[in-house]
Amino acid sequence: APAGSGKSTLLAQWRRALVAGGRTVCWLSLDESDSRESLFLASLVAALAHGGCAVGRDALVDYEQQRRADAGERFIAELVNELCALRGHAHLFLDDFHLVGAERVPALVRRLVQYAPPHLHLVVASRALPDLGLAQLGLGERATVHEARELRFDFEETRAFLQERLTVRVGPGELRTLYDVTEGWVGGLQLAALALNRVQNVPDYVRGFARGSRDIGEYLAAEVLARLPDEVVAFLVRTAVLSRFNADLCEYVSGIHGCERLLRRIEAENLFVIPLDREGRWYRYHHLFQALLR
Repeated sequence: APAGSGKSTLLAQWRRALVAGGRTVCWLSLDESDSRESLFLASLVAALAHGGCAVGRDALVDYEQQRRADAGERFIAELVNELCALRGHAHLFLDDFHLVGAERVPALVRRLVQYAPPHLHLVVASRALPDLGLAQLGLGERATVHEARELRFDFEETRAFLQERLTVRVGPGELRTLYDVTEGWVGGLQLAALALNRVQNVPDYVRGFARGSRDIGEYLAAEVLARLPDEVVAFLVRTAVLSRFNADLCEYVSGIHGCERLLRRIEAENLFVIPLDREGRWYRYHHLFQALLR
């Protein structure tokens, strides 16, 4: 599904439910650097270990010591053997798979999917349909694909979503306008809620929103930024160069002190910051918001 459709949010909710049910859950947020095979495999092993699956370490050592063209395939074979020995179900989440541009990494993931044991469940979020042999997997009832249309909100879902987030009153006609213009796209609805909580005249804003740019994300993000304190804007802009960050990294890059406080603030205000771990230490920006900041 496209950016702003709620893929990462859906995965995070799914992860919380699985953890609450006692399942083993491993999470890997990908970026462009993971297109390098060696970095991807190292990140994969680290994500598995962090989630409680201590597998792949010896295979990674063997991989790093080899100079063979098929070293990646050998790593996957060793990893699969270790996964087969695991007891209980394990879920591996790969977020932002579209950022892995090179063919080499998708080929290795496709091999992992092909040979993985039944108790390993792979969950992949991507803007484009990944080349993982989904057609063949679907025929064998081994894969399910959820697309953008399933993530779009209907009118009642839109009403519930906005009621949870708005501190101002929005009339039925204005609510219908917001729904019609966004067509249930949750990114646009999130941006609309952020802007509406900071305007004085809701009807005027909604009328302007209906006549506004087709690029809803950019239009509303500009409305949000225009109403934020200079300190917060400076923090957002200076840290937008980072694909993922924590408070210490933000302070180093931005030169702004008190980044822990600012991180907590933008998280509390839902300013397009997405937590990447259970501890609430590492984050990333929503991609549309980050692109605008950059």
